[in-house]
Amino acid sequence: MPKKNFPIYKLVISDNPDESGVDYVAMVDEPAIEERGMWMMFEKQKDFSFKSTEPDKRIVSGFLMVADMPIYRKDDSRGEYYVVFEAQTIDQIRKKFSKNNFFNKVNAMHDKKLKLEGVYMLDNFAIASARGINTPKGFEKAPDSSWFASYYIENETLWAEFLKSGVLKGFSVEGLFGYDLEQKAETKEDAENFSAFMNVLLDQLKF
Repeated sequence: MPKKNFPIYKLVISDNPDESGVDYVAMVDEPAIEERGMWMMFEKQKDFSFKSTEPDKRIVSGFLMVADMPIYRKDDSRGEYYVVFEAQTIDQIRKKFSKNNFFNKVNAMHDKKLKLEGVYMLDNFAIASARGINTPKGFEKAPDSSWFASYYIENETLWAEFLKSGVLKGFSVEGLFGYDLEQKAETKEDAENFSAFMNVLLDQLKF
């Protein structure tokens, strides 16, 4: 749970064929989640770094998204607040990601000029305890609907100089999202400011 009484926003996407959702997975020096140029580092990020449990097989695995984890944000327009990806939203994101065949869209440090070749998604799934799909052994336990993935690293330079050496430590998804307020605004002015702000953001989703 958040340590301070900041507003909490739920990040949302549309089911329509638009640009909302996740379109890239980045390999980064610190696990993070990005929303089009704005960084969202979560407090327990290091607990969800990816791992290579069998280094000789050149496979790295870890969580792409953790359901309901409060992610601290700070910007000039809203000050300090938290965002979360709810289970239902992650399910939507996974379906849209798969439908768009974005499995091998991987870059380094959220720089599309650094698109990583020779990196292939081997598998991805959502934690679903009722179906017996639990957090894999050796990883920080995550709630249902958290998104887990493994990639095979064919790229020799990437493996030897950046992954095996530990320069890149985690996954970070990026995409376009809208905002929805999870807790009520405390004042009429807050409500009006939020309403205007959200309308602008949701317009970007092209419903």
